[in-house]
Amino acid sequence: MKKEIVYVLLFLISTQLYAQIGILSGKVKDKKTGETLIGATIIIEGTQKGTITDFDGNYILPNVEAGNYNILCSYISYESQIASLIINDNDEKVINFDLKESVISLDEVRVVAEKRRETEQMLLVERKESSIAIESIGANELSQKGAGTVAAGVKKVTGVSMIGSKQLFVRGLGDRYNSAQLNGLPIASPDPTKKIIKLDIFPTNIVEALTVSKVYSVLNYADYTGALIDIETKDYPLVPFISISGGVGMNTNSTFNEFIQMDSEGISYFGTNTNTRREAIPDEAKTYSRGSFEGNIFNTDFLTKTFNAAPNTSFALAGGKLYNIGKKQLGVLVSSSFDNEYVFEPSALNSYLRTDGTNNKYYVKKAYQYGTTFSNLLNLHYKSNAFNSISYNIIYVVNSLDEYGEAKGRNYDGETLYYNTGVFESHQLINNQLLGKNKLNENLNFDWAISYAKASSNLPDARIIALIDYDNDPSDWHYYRRNAQETKRMVTELQEDEFSGKINIEQKFEDNTKLIYGVQSRYKIRAFDAYFYYYNIDSLQDIVTTPQDAPTLISDENFESGNIVISNGSTFQNKYDANLFIAAGYINYIRTYFDNFTIDMGLRSEMGDMIIATRNNAGRTNDIEQNDFKDILKSLFPALNIQYRNTEQSNIRFAASRTITRPSFFEKSPSKIPPVGSAFTTVGNPYLINSYSYNCEVKYEVFPNPGELWSVDVYGKIIQDPIEKVTGTSGGDDFYTFKNSERGVAAGVEVEVKKKFNNLFAGFNASYIYTKIIIQEDELVTNKERALQGASPYLI
Repeated sequence: MKKEIVYVLLFLISTQLYAQIGILSGKVKDKKTGETLIGATIIIEGTQKGTITDFDGNYILPNVEAGNYNILCSYISYESQIASLIINDNDEKVINFDLKESVISLDEVRVVAEKRRETEQMLLVERKESSIAIESIGANELSQKGAGTVAAGVKKVTGVSMIGSKQLFVRGLGDRYNSAQLNGLPIASPDPTKKIIKLDIFPTNIVEALTVSKVYSVLNYADYTGALIDIETKDYPLVPFISISGGVGMNTNSTFNEFIQMDSEGISYFGTNTNTRREAIPDEAKTYSRGSFEGNIFNTDFLTKTFNAAPNTSFALAGGKLYNIGKKQLGVLVSSSFDNEYVFEPSALNSYLRTDGTNNKYYVKKAYQYGTTFSNLLNLHYKSNAFNSISYNIIYVVNSLDEYGEAKGRNYDGETLYYNTGVFESHQLINNQLLGKNKLNENLNFDWAISYAKASSNLPDARIIALIDYDNDPSDWHYYRRNAQETKRMVTELQEDEFSGKINIEQKFEDNTKLIYGVQSRYKIRAFDAYFYYYNIDSLQDIVTTPQDAPTLISDENFESGNIVISNGSTFQNKYDANLFIAAGYINYIRTYFDNFTIDMGLRSEMGDMIIATRNNAGRTNDIEQNDFKDILKSLFPALNIQYRNTEQSNIRFAASRTITRPSFFEKSPSKIPPVGSAFTTVGNPYLINSYSYNCEVKYEVFPNPGELWSVDVYGKIIQDPIEKVTGTSGGDDFYTFKNSERGVAAGVEVEVKKKFNNLFAGFNASYIYTKIIIQEDELVTNKERALQGASPYLI
């Protein structure tokens, strides 16, 4: 008998320990109109378990133990409904409610909900109600449109275009006129030539929503004229999940076809053999002193390897869970993804013109590019109650590009030249964020955030061989010796640390008035080094039958015979150290009159201090400083946004603002930046000044049904002292640099439509973009007026 009692007890305990659970979900709608009800309450009677519906009227109750239940659905001014059901082990029950309006008055019910910005319909509601014009894409829409990365998602926005994954244009305005941030904080770019981080390094499985603000708000840093792209990562999943995915892609130009790479040690599949590439040039060779090395000091040669390119591959692992700790919650989200891509570009024409419009230099290039992206995210979200939370996230990204290229063309002397190039780039970013949200009372919210990012960008081993054809004989090539600096190796190393933080206070008043004020600051430190090594081919007169044979002649035998000497062309002018400090304070006033007319106006004071420490050939430091603190009036950035709701489903909007574009370290430092491939060296301009933009926009938008939209937008911008990339010449060598032009203009019309046909969603957008840049009268240029660089007049 005792044994039987023990067995029964053990059985009961085990059934409790291993009890299975189910999931309850569904949708709540108005029975008469069929519209979804937002914030309806769903409760399992006799328990404390419940939830509310989201902006699509959907609800979900995970972790429901097996059993018989009564489910109560209630909503203010509607009759409650009760549904009875049985949940078995691992059941996924769907219970929908159609509620009738009730004439019975109810006591006040207070519902506390957390906004989830993943669904397209919810984001359209947010867009409709916002006091400023915004455009957002949620996780659901990104998935529906097949966008695997943030870059692919941003391309869906009206007026936005991208060339590859590096060059972003918004309304015809390139990289320097746009900004990117992560969860409301600036994010560093590991690429020294770009202001915005490559957006394809962020997989969309970690994204809750993308917000593109083409209208300026004083709550954000003022350094954008085109758009501010805010990437909002997921905090935690509502339902526990583990996701494993993989993919295979094919490029008809490259997959299973011949592919060429520079020969190197280490496993290159993951693009993580940076250290192996770096070891190609020993540390003792990284000196800033003219002179020659004895023999071949490098650990690698100029040889290539040929193979058949494999298909492009990708794989990802993600998981998350929400843990209940008493009345508190801890959400955990982990994500890791990798993808690679083989690309062959058979012929790209590069042409450089003199000021009279004739060819200075042109060539046709074919390139073999192998790129990789490895992205990782960990997010911890702790919610002490419905009004207070703190979250920490860390993102680690590695991005690489291994390129081999061959270019053939003519220079301004009419000589036929050939370039054999090999470049390996590696960019890494570690970004830490700590964010807090606190609701002090019904009318006062307090948010704060701090972040630390460490970025590195390395060109550990770039190689160029230059050949010349004197007699137009395709089988008779010689090494080019114009100034003994054509065949060379280059190295760049960049380290950057960035700190940022903000405090934001939002205060509500009874007369439909809201006041938002706060402070923001960021501090960036960068160290950049570049090294050049030239191959002086003194008496190497060997004739090369094909350009591909050229690397074999740069051999140890020719070093030993004295036919080749390596000289160190690195000087202190190839190095700079820089820092940037920005401090800002703002106040924003929002008030609604007559329930349909909202004024959102604010003023931001934002001042920056940039110092770039360069050196002369003797190593003596020279500081270049640009200090905005000296002119407070120039550091004021106002914004006015007006929303007039002419009907319940439509808005007329007006926006006007003043913004700034600061030159980057890369553009302002006079240090020499090595060219990639056979392009020119880049030398910054220490005399660059800030550019200021004056922006105006009118928009009409209609939301005919839930999830639907059509809008038309007219905008104009006047840019004072725009910064443009130009070419220069020094000592017979061409180089890229940057100058302030006199004035720029950008204007256009945008149209957007989103339509729902039952379960079919359709979207369309189109833009006409007009841009013009006016060059100063004293500049020697081909055209005094032209379009902005990279601007496309039509986007569909």
